[in-house]
Order: sequence, then structure tokens, then C-alpha cells
Amino acid sequence: ILGCVVLLASGELSALGRKRLFNRNAGSQSALSGAGNADRSAGPQVTWIDAQRGERGGAMNGPGDYGRKLRLGLRERFYEIHVPRQYDGSKPVPAILVFHGGGSHPEAVRYESGMDATSDREGFIVIYPAGTNKKLLIRDRLLTWNDGRPYSDGSYNKTDDVGFVSAVLDDASKLFKIDQKRVYAAGYSNGAQFTYRLAQQLTNRLAAIAAVAGQRAADEMFHVPPRPISVMQFAGIKDPLGPYYGGSAKSEK
Repeated sequence: ILGCVVLLASGELSALGRKRLFNRNAGSQSALSGAGNADRSAGPQVTWIDAQRGERGGAMNGPGDYGRKLRLGLRERFYEIHVPRQYDGSKPVPAILVFHGGGSHPEAVRYESGMDATSDREGFIVIYPAGTNKKLLIRDRLLTWNDGRPYSDGSYNKTDDVGFVSAVLDDASKLFKIDQKRVYAAGYSNGAQFTYRLAQQLTNRLAAIAAVAGQRAADEMFHVPPRPISVMQFAGIKDPLGPYYGGSAKSEK
């Protein structure tokens, strides 16, 4: 049931339970990392897959780091994907969607989490979707997710991010063999809040979620999920932005 800490019955996400929590007070997003921060001075070399190649589907793409652009309505969106070394396309493998925090980017969460290394060790695919920026002149930085909460000015984000994630899963499943019964979502802060929304509104496509520094009740903002879904939640008692005992967020000093 959403809104409380639940140990996952699913084996694939057990690695998430050993990952480091984000240290907000230190200004760091080091989290969700079973292997610690990746030992690399630059991000992975991403191979962008064009539309023509993507339509072929199946196991045409082997291990590596890929990027993909999707056009939804008038907006172009993108996501990155890491395929583990042992993937050979012979059988479907689990996949984990990892959502960056507010004002961040897929490259940031994949570096800080070290999830690529965990993927190579455990054999699952990692998908890093990118949020949006409401400012028209900035499309690929300072990205956020529409988790259902209003902006500070009281206005609401109208971006259909739930629809985007569904489209990402459809698209990635054409490129790689993904076990549709073992798709998980994990996120930090704004990304964690968004995983709860996905658990509520995209329940049929997720086996479980893991949320770091973001929590909400099962019926908060949206309806209770149509079926029970496992949740692994990490929360800091002194987190000023996501008060552990409830109430309004406090500004950091």
C-alpha cells in the first residue's frame, strides 16, 4: 500500500534497498547506488537511435548506452538507456526506470546513482527518462516532473508525463527485450513524488516502485491504485523539503 515503507517482495529491486540515500544537506544527489558513485570523469558515450532503426525492434541493439528522442504532440522528449554487458537479446530482462530530481537531468542521476554499474552486475536494463522545463528557451536543462503538485505560484504543470513514460516503455520494448512483468520505477525528490503518481496511474505497467526523499499517501492527489503495488521508501527525519512527520516544507538555510 502506498504511503508507508513496504519491503519489496520482488527480488530484482532488492539491490535498491542497499543503495545510498541522497544527502540533501550536503547538496549532493548521491543516491540509489549499490555500487557507489561511478568511477568516471565523464558521462557514457550515448548512441542515439533514429526512428528508422527503432521500428525494426527485437534484439537488434546489444549492450551499451543509447539515447532516443520521441515526439509527443508538439514537444520533443528524450530518454537514455543503459543495457548491461551480459544482455544478448535471447530472453526478456527486467527494466528499472530511474527519475531525476527537480531541476536536474538524466545524466546527473545516472552518474550520482551509479545505477549503470549495478545494471551490469545484476543484468537489468536501466531507463533514464528526461523531464521538461516550462521555460520555452530551455528545453534540456533544469528539468522537472509533473508529480501533481502545483508550482510555487499556484499554477499547475499540464505536461502529460504519465503518457510520456508509457510511450517510453512502448518504445524501449521495440528496441530491447524487456520483461513486461518486471518493470520498476525509482526516483529522487521530485522524481520520487512522480513515481508515486505512476504507481497510482500507471499501475498496470509497474511491478513496484522505490522512492528516495519523497513520500505521499495512497490516495493523495490521485485515486488509490487499482491494485496493491509494492513500495520501498527512504526518508530523512530531518529533511526540510519533505517533512517526515508531515506539514509544509521548510526552506533550507
